[in-house]
Amino acid sequence: MPIRTPTKTGADPTLLDDPFVLSRETHLATQLPDGPLRLLVIVDTEETFDWDAPFDSDATDTSAMSEVGRGQDVCEAAGVAPTYVVGYPVASDAKAMDSLSGFSKNGKATIGAHLHTWVCPPFEEEVNNANSYQGNLPHELEKRKLESLCERIAQSSGVRPRVHRAGRYGFGWRTAEIIKELGFLVDMSPTPGFDMTRDGGPNHESVPNAPQWLDAQRELLCIAGTGGFVGKMRNFGPLLSRLSESPMGLKLHAGSIFSRLDFYERIRLSPEGFSLDEMKRLTHSLIDQGEKVLTLSFHSPSLKVGGTPYVRNKQDLKAFLQTLEDYFSYFLNEIGGRPATPLGLRDELVFAEEKQSR
Repeated sequence: MPIRTPTKTGADPTLLDDPFVLSRETHLATQLPDGPLRLLVIVDTEETFDWDAPFDSDATDTSAMSEVGRGQDVCEAAGVAPTYVVGYPVASDAKAMDSLSGFSKNGKATIGAHLHTWVCPPFEEEVNNANSYQGNLPHELEKRKLESLCERIAQSSGVRPRVHRAGRYGFGWRTAEIIKELGFLVDMSPTPGFDMTRDGGPNHESVPNAPQWLDAQRELLCIAGTGGFVGKMRNFGPLLSRLSESPMGLKLHAGSIFSRLDFYERIRLSPEGFSLDEMKRLTHSLIDQGEKVLTLSFHSPSLKVGGTPYVRNKQDLKAFLQTLEDYFSYFLNEIGGRPATPLGLRDELVFAEEKQSR
């Protein structure tokens, strides 16, 4: 989503003055899984809205959910069971939830939760940029919105969500505490390599791609949406990124220059805005760094022409689906990876740690 100037009214001022920074210091390392590289797929399953317009509580169109089968078919053909993290408007759409519930009951998908604050009750905060990040809300309001979302998902699907992803990646200081209280077992909010503080959000530049525990009891697992820096100077990615995005860096097109020199690129493992070659480069870079778990992500409205800025026409949609298919083939066949699910991976890691402690 494009950067907007943050408006702080209505958000918790203590949080905005001290933006949340996810890093290795806020996590507890897990035992990495044995065997081949694992791939998870997470779909932000949400309403369609204008990404360039101000947030609007009335923008709750879920018509793109009629096309969700396009992505599901590509996943099923590869043996991948995606995780659909569902927002309140989709959770309130009976037809959409029937489709998702069918995938879930057949073991071909997982249903989780995805909070867009501006379209989820209770509606008590001012609708603005800062408040679009759930972690900026007062603690009790963030919790009540998540409770409302979980109840609606449970009512419509018969399944209480156990996988959480903050809308706009807006994980905050109290989010881990709240989602653990609500029974979540896995959080998938972080997006490594990306800093959203200019927009009033959190900083995920230094968050690890590897799965990490978010609590001392090692019950709440964090699995990032894979992203980060590649290139000869990838370790200096955060610094180079800030230089590129400074007024002078933008004037000099520093980002393009750094990329051409293979100093650094910032890539997310997603067919939205990133090519197959870029996704492969990121994958190889992370393998070289010893990573064992990758998460590919996209938004459900990208499965319909005009649903997001990434799919404007039929050619874009065809290319989007082809990139998904080609990446799955590359990951599973060329580099010998295998699919995983968030809850399945958590069970595996818990078992491995229990076995190690015996």
